[in-house]
Amino acid sequence: MGLAMLGLVGFQWYWITSALALRNEQFDLKVSDAMQDVVRKLEKQEIIYLIRQREEIEQQRRKLEALNKNRLVKNTQSPKHNLPEEYTAAANRDDKLTGSNPTDALTPRNRSMTDFQANLINEFLRQRSDELPHIERFLRIHAEQERLFDAWFDQMGRAFWPNDSTANGSVLMTVRSSVQKARQSNDFYSSNASKNRTQSPTKTSAMNTVAQTDLLKDVFKDLLFSKRPMEQRVNRLMLDSLLKKSLQERGIGIAFEFAIQNDVHRSILFSTASYRPDSTDSELFKASLFPNELNTIPSQLLVYFPERQAFILQNMSLTLISSVLLLLVILGCFYVAVATILKQKKLSDVKNDFINNMTHEFKTPISTINISTDVFLNNEKIKEDARLSRYSNIIKEQVLRLNTQVEKVLQLAKIERDKIELNLEEADLTELIQGVSPSVEMKVLEAKGTLHLDLNAAGAVVMADKLHLTNIIHNLVDNGVKYSKGAPEIRITLRREGDEAILSIQDNGIGISKEHQKHVFDKFYRVPTGNVHNVKGFGLGLFYVKTICKEHRWKLDLQSEPGKGTLIEMRMTIAKSAA
Repeated sequence: MGLAMLGLVGFQWYWITSALALRNEQFDLKVSDAMQDVVRKLEKQEIIYLIRQREEIEQQRRKLEALNKNRLVKNTQSPKHNLPEEYTAAANRDDKLTGSNPTDALTPRNRSMTDFQANLINEFLRQRSDELPHIERFLRIHAEQERLFDAWFDQMGRAFWPNDSTANGSVLMTVRSSVQKARQSNDFYSSNASKNRTQSPTKTSAMNTVAQTDLLKDVFKDLLFSKRPMEQRVNRLMLDSLLKKSLQERGIGIAFEFAIQNDVHRSILFSTASYRPDSTDSELFKASLFPNELNTIPSQLLVYFPERQAFILQNMSLTLISSVLLLLVILGCFYVAVATILKQKKLSDVKNDFINNMTHEFKTPISTINISTDVFLNNEKIKEDARLSRYSNIIKEQVLRLNTQVEKVLQLAKIERDKIELNLEEADLTELIQGVSPSVEMKVLEAKGTLHLDLNAAGAVVMADKLHLTNIIHNLVDNGVKYSKGAPEIRITLRREGDEAILSIQDNGIGISKEHQKHVFDKFYRVPTGNVHNVKGFGLGLFYVKTICKEHRWKLDLQSEPGKGTLIEMRMTIAKSAA
């Protein structure tokens, strides 16, 4: 019972710990998903910022181009002035470096270039010619990088750009939508630039597509090779708002602390006021910021929940309360059961002590009555009076019967207290049964029955307590006589099978039904007969038989059918000396 209780408590504890582990795992998954969502939103905002920056640069460039075109148009439309002959002649001369310097603003006349100026210009050109191979190598490397980037971008565009069903969370979709919105806001400049010329719709569309693609390339370059400081790219208040919203969407509404950490120097760039730098890694949730960039110093978003366990326990409050109540009910039932068992044991001990004391007290008057009866039976006057002699014999018979019952109660008391001591010795079953048969046969003959002996087991010698074995035979024969409706027929059979001797006692009594056969060996059990009690007894005979067989390690078997009698077999191991 104690083991069963420990098993139930252990199973309940295992279930509670498993539920807590599952809730912790679900909490970790939700927080990680929320942090990844925040990282994606920050990337989208960074892309939108870069697109706007590129659009502002593009607007400035278009404005400058428009201004330059207007200035050129004005210059071409303004009247030409005749230059002095000396400027025209100087412009047509071939030797411009060593002859004169027409750009001198201090004097209107041409002036010859000095040797110092000529040497300075020649030295500059020589140095530029020496650096030309390095410049060409740098330009080749840059062109190769541009070609690889264009090929990668074209491949990504073919894979994702034409598909309008791409998930809203895709970075390419974010870039595409942002570029389209930005381009729509700049259509005014494109329309003004094309007023003075007419183009076909196909050519205009192709030019817009090329412009969009170039803009996307620039944005992706800025995104991959960005060198903006993290403090300028992430706003603390905005990050707090994004985290709070993303966590609440996943059912997490508790307080949290966060920080941005530089992975290289392990330094905190900024954090909330209550963030603890000494938090262990098991308590922190981490997510890399801008993981697709190449040139930036890697940084991490760190999030810590001070009330994490309290939040999880609060969500499991109903489950935990029900489990604790169930556990208390189990413990209460166990306590009541143990208390009842102890109380019953105490009452049983008191009852046994009372019975033992009572039976011991019965021994003295029984012995006195037995001696007095013997005196009466040996008296000549009693023998001459038939009536007194008959009464004396009845008293003697009942005294002996009462003494037998008292002895049986005392023996059972010893067995219950585990104080039974067997006096094992070699016993020849054939000789023992033949020695017991006269007294047994007398009981059978008193009931006008018949006793049959079938002893065909040579060398059936076993280790046994002869006194208890004799009592077993008397008990079984006595039951056969008591529970027979007519003249009892008792058969005692002894046979040998291998290294076992089988002693069986069979009667033709009323038999025992199947439902009662498993209980007949219990203490004080008697087969119910209603209000009819024509057979006297205490329900101790078969209990005594089972107990003695168990102490001898004999196998006991019962076969019975109502109305056909009962057969009881005892299988005993042959002693080694007789094997």
